[in-house]
Order: sequence, then structure tokens, then C-alpha cells
Amino acid sequence: MTQKTKADAKGVPGSSASAGPVAAEAAPYQKKEGPAPADFTVARIEAATMITLACNTVADMLNTDEGTQSRNVSIRACDKTFRDMERAEEKCRKEGADDAADALAKGIAAYREYIAKHEAAESASPADKGKLKGEAAAATEHLADVMNEILHAF
Repeated sequence: MTQKTKADAKGVPGSSASAGPVAAEAAPYQKKEGPAPADFTVARIEAATMITLACNTVADMLNTDEGTQSRNVSIRACDKTFRDMERAEEKCRKEGADDAADALAKGIAAYREYIAKHEAAESASPADKGKLKGEAAAATEHLADVMNEILHAF
């Protein structure tokens, strides 16, 4: 038993045990009076969710090698996520959450840059394939950096 638990068991004033079971359950959440903050909107929550999902799919993609079947499977998941991000960006713009829309647009642009390099590597001649795969791999790292920056800034 920790010291706090011993104090709680003794009914020390101010501890959760002295206030009874109802107060102990209500302690983690205290409802604040008044309206929600202006930036707490469905569009912003959706943007944050999409950024998190995109970071996850990019992280999965980083665990694969450029030019492999597993990378192509990861790209299909990324495609869906980034299409959803485009819809979230449009929604944010319509609702006036331009900062959230700008963050989404930055991630989408980095993904499009990566896809262009990936597709160039996939369709390249064998002589050029190695160089272009290296460029696509570098674009993957850039995409991961951009998504990390967006996640931490959002």
C-alpha cells in the first residue's frame, strides 16, 4: 500500500475516501460552466483525428522498403487516409477553421510529393530504378517529418 492509500483508508480530510464513493468517481471530470471554446468544433476534431490516422499510416509505411509489395499495401492504406484528409480540409475551410485546413493541406502536399516520386520509381527503367527508389525513400522520410511536425503543432 502506498502512503496515499493509507491516508485515504484512514479517512484523512481532503482525501477521496473521506468524501465518499460518489466524490471519488466524479473527481476526474469537472464540468466547466459556459460554452465550449470557439476552436472546439467538429471540423477541428475531425482534422486532429485525420492527422493522427495519417501519422499512423505513414509510420506503417516507414516499416517497409520502397519498391516492395508490403510498401504497396501500405500505400493503399495511406491513399484512403489522405483522401479522407482532403475531405476534412474542405470541411475545415467551409467552417472557417483555416489553421486546421492549412495543417491538413501541408500533409496532403507532402504525401502527393511522395506519391509522385514513388510512381516514378515504380515505372522507371531498370537503369534509373535505383536512383528513383532512393528519391522516393527520401520523400517518405520528408513526409514523416512533415506529419510529425503537424501532429506536434496541432
